[in-house]
Amino acid sequence: MVEELLAELGLEGIVDAHVHSLPMLSEEELLREVDGPLSVADLGTRRADYEARLELLVDRAMSSTGTVANSCDVGRREYARLFIYAYEGKPVDF
Repeated sequence: MVEELLAELGLEGIVDAHVHSLPMLSEEELLREVDGPLSVADLGTRRADYEARLELLVDRAMSSTGTVANSCDVGRREYARLFIYAYEGKPVDF
């Protein structure tokens, strides 16, 4: 499959065959490798400041065109939970 994709892109022969056998890193693994932030808290944002603006974040999410196009019915409560999870770096489990 990878070979066909590379051929379609005109990249066959450019990438060595051993590259295909390398393990893929998840986004989280990659961020850990480069000491990147895994949460909003890791960016240095104080929780009190973040929570003070939580309603504004939810308002903006609710008015986003992505919300309108989303097939899932996401309400204010779910958006607030998503933002808190993002702050804490927790995986979304709902």
